[in-house]
Amino acid sequence: MIAGRNLALYVTVFLKMEFSNAKTFIVKPVDTLVRLGDSTQLNCTFSSASARKAWYMRTALTASRRIRPNSNRHYEIVTEGSVYNLRLHKVTSSEQAKYLCALSSDLTEGAVASIYVISSVPVCSVDLSYIPTEGDNVTLTCSIDLNQYAPGELVWFRNGIEIHRKKGRQSTVTIQLDKSDHGATYDCGLQHFTLPSWKWSNLTCLEKIVMEVKYTAGYIKANKTTFEVPVGDVMNLNCTADGFPTPNISWFDSDGDVIPGNEVNQNIKIHNHDETRVTSRLNITIVDESYHGIYRCEAFNGITSSVNQTFKIVKQGTAGPKNQLSSAIEGEGVEEREISQLRRMEYSRDSRFIPTFW
Repeated sequence: MIAGRNLALYVTVFLKMEFSNAKTFIVKPVDTLVRLGDSTQLNCTFSSASARKAWYMRTALTASRRIRPNSNRHYEIVTEGSVYNLRLHKVTSSEQAKYLCALSSDLTEGAVASIYVISSVPVCSVDLSYIPTEGDNVTLTCSIDLNQYAPGELVWFRNGIEIHRKKGRQSTVTIQLDKSDHGATYDCGLQHFTLPSWKWSNLTCLEKIVMEVKYTAGYIKANKTTFEVPVGDVMNLNCTADGFPTPNISWFDSDGDVIPGNEVNQNIKIHNHDETRVTSRLNITIVDESYHGIYRCEAFNGITSSVNQTFKIVKQGTAGPKNQLSSAIEGEGVEEREISQLRRMEYSRDSRFIPTFW
């Protein structure tokens, strides 16, 4: 019974204080984050414009100390009617404290807010001693040296798009990697509504995480794989594969034998760091009809099994009504001027496979 009465008395006193406080203030200051050397403002608006108002600073080491208007180059009090805002310029670490906005006649009815000074930036890390493979799970950690009671959230981004957020001084996120994560940039930033948006770039990790992910070789398929080539012409066959590590491409002739690497040109191309492609071109001089048949390219980078693509070269008039010499570069045909140049080329049995550089 006594405990119940004490609880009721406490609730009554608390509600009276809150009601009194609500009558005193229209706008109360809120806990604020500010970067070292930047400026910020605590807003305070009273219900009465004629009341005598004051700002006080309270640290862990000292009692409340009144802030005199414009008495310090760091402080500026902006007044207009019932508005009584406190501006802090070029904030130093000593300004991290509690601030009290109150009627000068009664400090018990004041509104308190804390300013937390940020003197560091978030640190991004990933605990990996090896290059992961697609399908692996990795954990990213973001941390910042900031007061544990400070407001704000640590936000994770993948290529600039938010993927996770958490309050506190540390945030971890676990992701399952896939092919698209190779070359992806992971970054973490501290975010709070009191921080100016134009300072956002200064509140992210200095060292971003650029992910490397091993993924199996795959082909960029050609739309056309059967070609009519008359005897005496030259045919270009092209294979383009992607993967990390960069795949090796091997060619096999119509008899199933490996074509020597010195007869083939491979050109590595990297696009936007997130995709590694290798293109291999095989030029075949059709000396006689024995050179018609099936040709195959195979790509392998050590991840799972190899992939392959087959091409069929047939005699003119046996594949369909259209008679055009074509190239298997991502399904696109060879320009007519190139066809004319190829048909003017001299050939011999010793130059069956002609490496081409581009």
